[in-house]
Amino acid sequence: MSSNHRLASQPASACAHPPSFPAWSRSFAKSAGSTGEAAGEVCVRSLSSFSLSLLRAQLLFCFPHPLPARSLPPALPLLRAQLLLYFPPLRVCSRGASLPGGRSLSLSPLSNSLDCARSFRPVHAPLTRRLLVPRARPRFLQSGGSGGAMTAEERGAEEMSAAEAAAAAAAEGLDITAKGDGGVLKVVKKEGTGTECPMIGDKVTVHYTGWLLDGSKFDSSRDRKDKFSFDFGKGEVIKAWDIVVGTMKIGELCQIVCKPEYAYGSAGSPPKIPANATLFFEIELFEFKGKDLTDDEDGGIIRRIRKKGEGYSKPNEGALVEVEIEGRHGDRVFDKRELRFEVGEAENYDLPPGVDKTLQKMEKLEEAVVYLKPSYGFGSVGKPKFQIPPDADLQYEIKLKTFEKAKEPWEMNTQEKLEQGAIAKEKGTQYFKEGKYKRATLQYKKTVSWLEHETGLSDMEKSQSRNLRLAAHLNLAMCHLKLKEYSQVLENCNKALELDSNNEKGLFRRGEARLAVNDFELARADFQKVLQLYPSNKAAKAQLLISQQKIREQHEREKKMYANMFQRLADKEVKLESDAGCKEEADTKDGKQNGVEEKTEVDIEI
Repeated sequence: MSSNHRLASQPASACAHPPSFPAWSRSFAKSAGSTGEAAGEVCVRSLSSFSLSLLRAQLLFCFPHPLPARSLPPALPLLRAQLLLYFPPLRVCSRGASLPGGRSLSLSPLSNSLDCARSFRPVHAPLTRRLLVPRARPRFLQSGGSGGAMTAEERGAEEMSAAEAAAAAAAEGLDITAKGDGGVLKVVKKEGTGTECPMIGDKVTVHYTGWLLDGSKFDSSRDRKDKFSFDFGKGEVIKAWDIVVGTMKIGELCQIVCKPEYAYGSAGSPPKIPANATLFFEIELFEFKGKDLTDDEDGGIIRRIRKKGEGYSKPNEGALVEVEIEGRHGDRVFDKRELRFEVGEAENYDLPPGVDKTLQKMEKLEEAVVYLKPSYGFGSVGKPKFQIPPDADLQYEIKLKTFEKAKEPWEMNTQEKLEQGAIAKEKGTQYFKEGKYKRATLQYKKTVSWLEHETGLSDMEKSQSRNLRLAAHLNLAMCHLKLKEYSQVLENCNKALELDSNNEKGLFRRGEARLAVNDFELARADFQKVLQLYPSNKAAKAQLLISQQKIREQHEREKKMYANMFQRLADKEVKLESDAGCKEEADTKDGKQNGVEEKTEVDIEI
């Protein structure tokens, strides 16, 4: 026989309690059974208000006779919640509860006593956990908050409704914890749409309201009329939220009851949330979206984490990675492989640059879904090999199985930096020949970054470093010319000329950039200097002629512009004088027509 059902048929002194009952309830039952009602009254008065509320429910099972009103101060909203939390088989409605064996319990706020029928006999058959709840949503669950200040009566009614809803969720809720310990119980009140749920790292947006089990509200985004956003799965919210939100779909509305270990624990959150408090929430999910991995956050690379990886280390540029990838265009899988390559070399393996960028943000064994815009996919050219059209959006599923990081600059000695700088320069040159100018710039920038701040070099090392940096800056200038990024051309040419002030390529490419941005005078000066130092440079002669022609054309345009401007000013002045004369003549004519002649001071008669 279940201990929960061996109650009314036994003397109070022999009454058994569920294991979860607190010690004070057992001592109370013992004292009441031996000394009678008076002793029971003394024990009741010695308890706190909160304990009284819990005790009400237990007394019904320990004492089948009516209890005097004077011994039980009313705490009905909390009682409703606790009855269902401690005794899930109860069927509760607004009029009261039906207990096993046909016994009835009055929960009317007009009554200060809890009457229990003497005819109660325990029922040992399995009992349903179904509860009777109102069809209409109580006021405290309506969208948009409380809608203004409430009276004490309205607030009490709201708290009672919240307590009942919390009890219902505790009784009917589905345990969604991984441990199955009942720490987070969920009830779906409105189904969401779609099939996807938030993944780790997604930015989610919700409305929520939180209550204690006695129905008192401690926080509500609806009252503030301001939705709440956070990064899912990153520990920015209580554990219960990071569990439940991962099970929700867009538009879903749910209620949860969460134990202290999944909420604020023994510390609580003073002053509103006490220590070891079980909480009740209503949450509605409005939106979730992945993390933007692009530098300027243009939405070109959106990453969503399907499975969190291990540790905190991530691959760097040049790291050797082992991955599983699956590429999709629409519903079609066009690429599915296991690969091993260096980060930064993805394009050599028919992978788009967005994959390289994503890998540098992943952890070991992480599984991610990546959405790429054309600029981070196969661009305006597409990928005929995979039948990918131009300007196509792509989706990749990536699993980073393992990786070996490349040495960072501070981990390398001078000789290693010189060797790696030369290797990077050669890779950049190969990319340049293939027309992959952006990939080439990344390699040349490596050479510069590794060597530009190196100190304590020998004379030979200084010479090697200078030559590598000079070549890298000149090649960067050429790449940026191809990409029409003229400000960066000027920057790299100036740095090259700091290393060699008479460098032919540096002067010439700077002249080309200045010519492209219409700085004709400065461009002419650069080409003239090239010819002074290198008279046989035919390209410089041609560009000098173009610069001089542009200067003449500019002077002609300026001459015409100023001539037109002066002519317009002169015409305007003549027009103003003409308008003034016409006005004076018109005024005189008007005066004569009215039989009155304007007089000056000399004409005035004294």
